[in-house]
Amino acid sequence: MFRFISLLSLLLVCLSAKPFDAKPSDAVRSVHAHTTNATTTEGLTMYVDVDETLIYARDDSNERIEGGILHFPHPYYADEDRHTLLRHHVVPFLKKVKSLGVKMYIWTAAMPVHADPAVDKIEELAGERLFLDRFYRDTKKATPSKQKDVGYPGLPTRGDVSHAILLDDNKKYGRCQPPNYFPIKKFKGQVESAMSLDGMLFSTIAELHYGLLGLLTDKISDVRCPIGKELVAKWQEYNHSSFDPAHHDFTNCYQPHFPVCHESLVTSPWHEGEAEPMETSFLAKRGHNKLLLSKARNRRTEQ
Repeated sequence: MFRFISLLSLLLVCLSAKPFDAKPSDAVRSVHAHTTNATTTEGLTMYVDVDETLIYARDDSNERIEGGILHFPHPYYADEDRHTLLRHHVVPFLKKVKSLGVKMYIWTAAMPVHADPAVDKIEELAGERLFLDRFYRDTKKATPSKQKDVGYPGLPTRGDVSHAILLDDNKKYGRCQPPNYFPIKKFKGQVESAMSLDGMLFSTIAELHYGLLGLLTDKISDVRCPIGKELVAKWQEYNHSSFDPAHHDFTNCYQPHFPVCHESLVTSPWHEGEAEPMETSFLAKRGHNKLLLSKARNRRTEQ
């Protein structure tokens, strides 16, 4: 009897209530704006520059080419006998990053006539298609800032920067989304190890990717959250590209949703003031993730 009376009371309350307003309140919209697309179960998406990141187009055809650097005549400059040089380790680096499951896209400030032959050559040497799509100068110009703003909704990530990074030698392109920017030393034909599979760059990308997938002890909900932010910041510091938000110009930049973080900052694997050699794997100092990362890599290889 008591249950019947309670149900009857509830029914009367519902019948007397005002019709439901399908339009969300300002408060609901505000919460929604902060949570939609704020976290991701996807792995990493990486936008990659071309000129002086992957290749170097020489201006001087008589310039000496260092040993070990792959090069080819660019069809656009065929009459000038100018060669385009490929960054040391670039092909195995990109192949391995793709094998992890990272989604890679080209985003260059160059025109297709200049960029495509170089990217085609890299994919030819790799024996597979490495990049899901290519974006050029027109996409950069389409952003309000005229920069490579990874918050731009016209990109495949549709403005969701929670799992997106930009790999680019030009620091100005990290202006709009500093937490998502991966600087890399300008490639001018020199032999170096930035893209070595034993280097810090590859290890950082791998840990970010598997952390986002939830395959590591340190699960990462957003590259801007504490663990992801620490990984990116250490790479930026190594390349002398740290950003201070208090003295940063975000004019005309997209303002993505605030990240919703579910993890706390782990103790930094770096020692204060210690310079990390490029040849030393960053994951060597994160032992609790190392075994899980190895298993995840093997699982990807077997698939």
